[in-house]
Amino acid sequence: GEVRLAFRVAPDGELQHIHVARSSGYAVLDDSALNSLKRLGNLVDSRIWLEGQSLDMQIPVKYKLIEN
Repeated sequence: GEVRLAFRVAPDGELQHIHVARSSGYAVLDDSALNSLKRLGNLVDSRIWLEGQSLDMQIPVKYKLIEN
């Protein structure tokens, strides 16, 4: 499945307004993707390239079952 997450990177690198923009259809996958991004919390190096601006983003998080 694929979850699309939306969020804002604040000028100080803090990740804000993290939410599911498009669900995978499976709550467990959506929650896992949200929790992973929330754990990051801050993109410290982004302060350099944001130059005092915020940036709204969306990213896909893809889950794939593989056999061993």
